[in-house]
Amino acid sequence: MSRKGGTGPSEDYTPVDEEGVLDAFDEALDAYYGDPSDWVDDWYDEDDEDEEEGEGRPASRQPPTEAHFVAEVEWAGTFNPQAHRALRADQLDLTDVIAAVAATRSLVRGVAQRLRSYDEVTLRGRIHRLERTQVGRDHLAAEGITRRLIRDWESGRNRPSQAKREAVDRAFEAAATRYVTRERTRFEGAAHRVAEALSAALRDRYGAEIRVRNISSLELY
Repeated sequence: MSRKGGTGPSEDYTPVDEEGVLDAFDEALDAYYGDPSDWVDDWYDEDDEDEEEGEGRPASRQPPTEAHFVAEVEWAGTFNPQAHRALRADQLDLTDVIAAVAATRSLVRGVAQRLRSYDEVTLRGRIHRLERTQVGRDHLAAEGITRRLIRDWESGRNRPSQAKREAVDRAFEAAATRYVTRERTRFEGAAHRVAEALSAALRDRYGAEIRVRNISSLELY
């Protein structure tokens, strides 16, 4: 597709739309690079403190420059009457899109690792997890669980009552809920960056605001 069209505004993506764009590119990049286990590492290293989130390094295979969509397409504010139409976009610079997807994968991987720390079922394990963060300590304090009380339990001078055990459980669940909510917000922000990068790539190529929603198929070349 080589046409250039109007430059009218298009409706903003919703969070659901943005997650759809992220999911479509996540799968399509696996298919393009052929190795879902490590293509991300070519683009983003979460342990590299000198690298901004979302910035990447060139992958071992040249990045794709064509995207073939089957989706609901909005071009410069105009919806195609066809519910699912084919859109072949060529000569694209998808570097920022790929880097944003890679950064999102690294984020999800880190979240999964951290969430496992909220699987603790023992009283000692839950207290240890809560004491590692200010949020956890705040929730313990709100439930009346002081450092002195915890030291008494650890030394054997005192045993936690059922009420205190339940207080620790409430603090733990509150901290876990707050953490999950925070990470959900971060994930939505990451999906937004992917969608914004795609919009910029299409705008740079065609001079129009283009949105693709409800993507049923995406192939990269």
